[in-house]
Amino acid sequence: MSIGVQDMRCSTRFDDRSVAINDCSQLPVIGSVQDEAPGEPTGLTVMKILAAIDLSRASEKVIRALQPLSLQMAAETWLLHVAEPDPAFVGYEAGPQVVRDQVAHKFRLEHEKLHEIADALRAEGIKTTALVVQGPTVQTILDEAGKMGVDLIVVGSHGYGAMHQLLVGSVSEGVIRRSSRPVLVVPTHERI
Repeated sequence: MSIGVQDMRCSTRFDDRSVAINDCSQLPVIGSVQDEAPGEPTGLTVMKILAAIDLSRASEKVIRALQPLSLQMAAETWLLHVAEPDPAFVGYEAGPQVVRDQVAHKFRLEHEKLHEIADALRAEGIKTTALVVQGPTVQTILDEAGKMGVDLIVVGSHGYGAMHQLLVGSVSEGVIRRSSRPVLVVPTHERI
């Protein structure tokens, strides 16, 4: 697979697998061109992209970065929202009916929101599948990327700072460190 960047001033390469885009209007051109015999038309293989979003306001920037990339590459795109398991339920009975209903309502709202985003992308001509999967965020993103055989993982970076990363950790950093696939990190925070 060949990876090129339209404007080198807008990107920073972390390592050989990840790129952060500082200006989402300038996106990397990523594609895999099949080698064909001379005289035959050269075809572009369909790229598979997994975009992990948390349904926060920051997800809008990830989607804005994903749209032109998916369109340009005629990519098959998956939107993944990872719903972390409620620690109160892990290893215990599900609890009273009212608590189960609240959790079910929350998942239903997340599912509906994700499908609204996927419908909007499909309306733009992007082949999109929406997935809500429960589990530890980083591991679930990597597991789903492996199951689907994606060529690129797209995640957002909230930019909370060193203390938050020390105490809570960073999903984008965890994905970059553990992924064997290319990762596109889209900054979603405002720079000062």
